[in-house]
Amino acid sequence: MGVRGGILLALLVLSVKEGVEGRKRLGHVTVKVLAQQRVEELSRLLESLEGAVYPSYAVVDVEIHVDGVADGDREAKKRRKAAVKTAEEFAARRPLPGAASVVKAPTKRGVRGAWLACSDPTVFGEELGRVLVVEDDVVLSEAWHAFLEAAVDVEPEESAGVSLQRQAKRLDAYADELGLGDNKKRTLAPLVFFDTEEDDEAFFYYSFPHVGSWAFSPRPKTWLDFKGWLAGFALREKKKKKGSAFETTAENDPAAWSVGLDLVPYAEAGDVALYVETLPSRWFRRALLEGGGDDSGRWRNADPASTWTAHFDAYCAARGLMVLHAHAPDGLAFAASSRADGEHYRGRPSSSQKKKGRPDDDALFDSPTATWKDWVAMVEAKGSTPKIPRLALSGRRLDAATDATRARRLRDARTSRRSRHGRSSSSSRKDDDGQGRQGRRQGRRRLEDEASLNA
Repeated sequence: MGVRGGILLALLVLSVKEGVEGRKRLGHVTVKVLAQQRVEELSRLLESLEGAVYPSYAVVDVEIHVDGVADGDREAKKRRKAAVKTAEEFAARRPLPGAASVVKAPTKRGVRGAWLACSDPTVFGEELGRVLVVEDDVVLSEAWHAFLEAAVDVEPEESAGVSLQRQAKRLDAYADELGLGDNKKRTLAPLVFFDTEEDDEAFFYYSFPHVGSWAFSPRPKTWLDFKGWLAGFALREKKKKKGSAFETTAENDPAAWSVGLDLVPYAEAGDVALYVETLPSRWFRRALLEGGGDDSGRWRNADPASTWTAHFDAYCAARGLMVLHAHAPDGLAFAASSRADGEHYRGRPSSSQKKKGRPDDDALFDSPTATWKDWVAMVEAKGSTPKIPRLALSGRRLDAATDATRARRLRDARTSRRSRHGRSSSSSRKDDDGQGRQGRRQGRRRLEDEASLNA
């Protein structure tokens, strides 16, 4: 490289670390860590936070929110106590350039409750700042702060927030429905990333109509509006039946979680026979019917009340909002999850339960995280202000005519399947205003009828 090349590289690294000239600086960010009783996972996440690169002007506050556990579960209480100790030791050291604190929930809130409670822009004074919410089985890249700063700088008006999670699969339909796989396995197809000759391996930002929850930074106003929108379903239900639970209400009304294949909100779908749900909506519907989640079995024991992403997708679809993501080369991510045992996943071993043949902890994660050197190379190769394509759940540009054509083809296939089964949909979209047992039966029949269209 030579002396001159070495000096230029050093200057590039320094300029990237201290921010690009003209870019909006992310001077203050609050990291909200959601934990409960996974001590090893929490320790690993905190280590990744401590090992990241921060510019000299950064202020990074860390709040570790430790959820409660069920009464009477002694083992869970012991694990939670150990998690609190780990969190308090980190907070006492304050290894990051900012404050550190531990928030212990008095009761068990669950994943969705923890997400909704950890950040309230009007209460915590975060309406003008930025937060990053991270669950404890996630690790962050050394360059997570640099990526978030760069993403916030180029965030389009339609953005509901920035996700550090790498989206790798299509979420419009299964591979077999697209003619790309075995219809028995119900596998997911990889994202297309344009139907052009652009370099799929290059780093770029893109707007995607699904939230990546492993590390998500919502726009403060959007998050506040979303919480009010979701709470509105509870208020409407209480007028019909006093004391109705918030979780039950949000699940009963598909308008709170269902999104059509072409991103049409459930409330605007019209004829149910022509309405085809996206995969996340289908998974949530199946969770309601069977008490589980997606077809892979990883969610089979999950409580639907623990999920918030389906609701956020529906909220965004009704408002034309998208989430800003990154597509990094070589399968790299800015946040990666081990999918450890918890409310959402079952059967994935923790780092203390690794299966034979796994050489290191990296094997537990879905994607390798980008190093600082990786980030510098991305900025050098692509620049910091790329065009931001608006993608469909297939990975193609949303303005491409192929998306509408594919949606019609899948609708036709589902309508034909429904005709063969001889099921009627005339009453499947009626409002479920029934009281007591009759109302519950009507609601379940509607879920089952519409599920037959999305089987």
